[in-house]
Amino acid sequence: MMATKAVVLMNLGGPDALDAVQPFLFNLFYDPHILDLPNPFRWLAAKLLSVRRNKAATEIYKCLGGRSPLLEETERQAQKLESILGKDWKVFLAMRYWKPRAEQVMETLKASGFQEVVLLPLYPQYSTTTSLSSVMEWRGLEERKGVPWETKVVASYPQLPGLVSFFREEIQKGIQKLQQ
Repeated sequence: MMATKAVVLMNLGGPDALDAVQPFLFNLFYDPHILDLPNPFRWLAAKLLSVRRNKAATEIYKCLGGRSPLLEETERQAQKLESILGKDWKVFLAMRYWKPRAEQVMETLKASGFQEVVLLPLYPQYSTTTSLSSVMEWRGLEERKGVPWETKVVASYPQLPGLVSFFREEIQKGIQKLQQ
C-alpha cells in the first residue's frame, strides 16, 4: 500500500556550496516577512544586502565544511519521523530559502496523489519570519496550483513537555565541551 498522508518538514535551508551563499542570502532578504518593503525596493535591498554580507557569510560556511549542515540534519529527522509514523505516511522536506523549495515538494506531492498534508515548521516558537513565512509561501502555492488534499499546520510548540528541558540539557552539554 502506498502512503496517502504526507508530513512536510519546513526549515530555513542553507547554501549547499560556497557559490550558493549569495543566492541563499538574496532569497532570505527578499522575503517580505524579513524585509517589509514594496518592490522594487525590497529587491534592491535584498541584492545589496546579499552582496554586502556574502564575504563574511562565506567565511562562516567555510568553517562549516563549505555548506550548511541543516539539510542533512533535517533529512535525518525526516527519516526518523517516517519510521515512527509508519507505512501510511511519507515525510518530505521544504526549505524556505534554498533547496528543496516548497514548489518542488508540492509538485512531487501532487504527482504522488497524497490526500492529506501536515505542515510541520521545525521552528518550535512562532515567528512571522520563520513559521509564518514558510506556511504562507506554502499556502500561496496551494492556491495557485490547486491542490487535491487537506492541509493541516502544526503552528508552534514551544511549551511541548520536555522540549525546554531537552534544550537546557543540550546547551549544558555544549558548554561542558567548550570548558574542556
